Amino acid sequence: LDRAILHIPASWKMNDLPNDLVKLIESELNLKQVRAIHEDIPEPIVEIDFTITPELKAEGDAREIIRTVQQERQAMGLKQADKIELELTDYPESQAKYITQKVGATSLTKGTELRIKLVTS
Repeated sequence: LDRAILHIPASWKMNDLPNDLVKLIESELNLKQVRAIHEDIPEPIVEIDFTITPELKAEGDAREIIRTVQQERQAMGLKQADKIELELTDYPESQAKYITQKVGATSLTKGTELRIKLVTS
């Protein structure tokens, strides 16, 4: 696709970027936030903050747990609609609700190993 056809300028000031474009950049680069720090400089400078805060670490750990549980669910032949009881050796407490929602768990407890039990009605 050609920028001229799509009416996309060659350069943008950060504050002029359409919100959907900012969201696309954040999504594609796996960033929490894209923001302008210095609007008054003629040439844009890109800085990436690689600081891993406790919150980011917890989110990353939760995503890894979700991936593992989803792989186990698939190996067990479970369908997306199947509800499970989940036991993990460890997980970030701040991400418990997110984990249970993403893996279809009705309960999440700490135990000695990863255990997935199908909930039957």
